[in-house]
Amino acid sequence: MLNSIAEAKGYVKVAMKCESTNKQKARKLYLLASACYLEKSKKESNLLHEQMAHYLFAKAQALKKRQHKANLPDSTKEIKPYINLKIGFDDICGLMEAKQKIKEKIIYPFEKPEIYNIYKKKAGGGILFWGPPGCGKTILAEATAKEAKAVFFNIKINDVLSKWVGESEKTIANIFQNARKQASVIFFDELDALGTQRDGEENSFTRRLTNTILSQIDGIGTKDSKILLIGATNSPWNIDNALRRPGRFDEIIFVGTPNKDARKKIIQLQLRQKPISEDIDYDAIVENTKEFSGADIVALCDDAVNIPLREALEGKAIRNINFNDFLTALKNRKTSIKIWYQKAREELTKTNNQDLFREVFEHGN
Repeated sequence: MLNSIAEAKGYVKVAMKCESTNKQKARKLYLLASACYLEKSKKESNLLHEQMAHYLFAKAQALKKRQHKANLPDSTKEIKPYINLKIGFDDICGLMEAKQKIKEKIIYPFEKPEIYNIYKKKAGGGILFWGPPGCGKTILAEATAKEAKAVFFNIKINDVLSKWVGESEKTIANIFQNARKQASVIFFDELDALGTQRDGEENSFTRRLTNTILSQIDGIGTKDSKILLIGATNSPWNIDNALRRPGRFDEIIFVGTPNKDARKKIIQLQLRQKPISEDIDYDAIVENTKEFSGADIVALCDDAVNIPLREALEGKAIRNINFNDFLTALKNRKTSIKIWYQKAREELTKTNNQDLFREVFEHGN
């Protein structure tokens, strides 16, 4: 045990100097000095020495926690981009208006900068895809990256969630840092979960995450001209208004149910290289899938294919897929997005966003 307060002060002086270089040594010195002050306070009933003993002990414990945290593995997630993408605009059925807006907003400014310079139009800002689930928002974003000859960062809420305070924000920052190294499309899937409204009863995590996204996307198109920004959501009424300001997600594109031509093409693609009968009436199937999403139509085709497949597995004669298989499938397969349209109209009316997202009132009735 130390014999004097002077010696304890000497240990404290050394500990302070080596806090940043040798935390373990500093902690031991603080504990020794604390023990000395505590012993002296008991012998002399000195309140000041007792307080100093507690203070030095607290310093030692704080160093222990900092050392433990330093030894923990880095929990910041590294999200790697997709490269050499295979799907382009020609592989996506329909959505012609959306494709044209994407070209004008994101692709042409980089392919034909001289024309945009004439009209003093700069690249920048991002695109927000919104609409019912299963209608092609994600695949459209991926195709945009291929058309722009860029790598593709697909960001979902689970990719950035962390139990450690501040790590989610670091993950977002790292994504943008890596994206600056090459032409990149950063796609925020379910943007409403990442950039939710900050004026409600949200927790501090959602506020910090939204603020981080805002700070990172500001200036895209000027200082980070290689970054193209796309967001997607089924619930646009939940997205923070600041994310929709100019220079951010300022181009809003509705991605709705496929039209007649697109539905027919989806069905034909799903039946490609499969044994089909000549009696299949594509137009009749198209008429019976008016409110179907692209995913619904794919599922319908899968249902129809499974009928002769099961028969063959049961030992019956192998046969082609016919129109009756589709009629049977249509009896059991209904649109999955009708409820979404009802909820969307309710929410948009409640938040007075009918004009901004008017398409939902024109579709799905």
